[in-house]
Parts: sequence; structure tokens; C-alpha cells
Amino acid sequence: MLQRLVCLLLFGSGFSALTYQVVWMREFRLVFGASTASTAAVSALFMAGLGVGGWFIGPRADREARPLGLYGRLEIAIAILAVFSPVLLYLTRHAYLASGGMMVLGTFGATLARLLLAAIVVGIPAFLMGGTLPAVVRAVTR
Repeated sequence: MLQRLVCLLLFGSGFSALTYQVVWMREFRLVFGASTASTAAVSALFMAGLGVGGWFIGPRADREARPLGLYGRLEIAIAILAVFSPVLLYLTRHAYLASGGMMVLGTFGATLARLLLAAIVVGIPAFLMGGTLPAVVRAVTR
């Protein structure tokens, strides 16, 4: 019974994570322009966040007495951050446009600005998402 519940939770978590990624990519295309660079920045930050989150939170999940509790706390934190994403995206859009974008910053400066601004919005939720799989795996294995 526990494994079926965990499978449903993991399915919902993965579905939500992919939804967040698509929304972030589309929103950042509105901020940075419909370019390969903006899509690559969001994808790279999302994947890096997942990897670093799994690497950092994974050992903690192994030591956790109640790994499903850790999983639940991670998911709640992700949901709270998702609620604030529109505000962060608005602030990101405002900051990037105020900087002048590529016309003022140049290619290198604009790329750096895109990465930093996208990291503010995507980085922490993706980091937490990376920790959900190790927590779930720890919950269903002995």
C-alpha cells in the first residue's frame, strides 16, 4: 500500500516539476526574448538544481528517520516557492529591462545577467526538487 501511495505522490511531483519547468521557460522567453540562450539558461539551471539538490539532500535523506516527512517538507517548500514565482518573474523582467538587455550589456553581460536572474527564480525550487527522489527512494527501501 505504501509503495502505491508513494508512486502516486512521485507521479504528481514529477508532473508538477515538468509543468514548472515549461512555465519558467515560456516566461523567461517573454523576459529575455525567444532565443536559444534563454531556453538553454533555464534548462541548464533546472537540471543543475536537480543534480545539486540530489547530491546535497540525498545523504540527509539516508540519515532521516522519517524520509516521507522530509519528502513532504520539500514538496511544501517547492509549492510555496511556486506561489512566489510570478512575483519573482515580474521583478526579474523589471531588472533585466532596466539594465538595457543585450543592447547595453553586450552578449557576455546579457548572458551573465540572464543566468543570474534565472537562477534566482529557478535555482532554489529545482534544488529542492532534486532532493525529493532520494527521500522517496529511502522511504520505500530498507
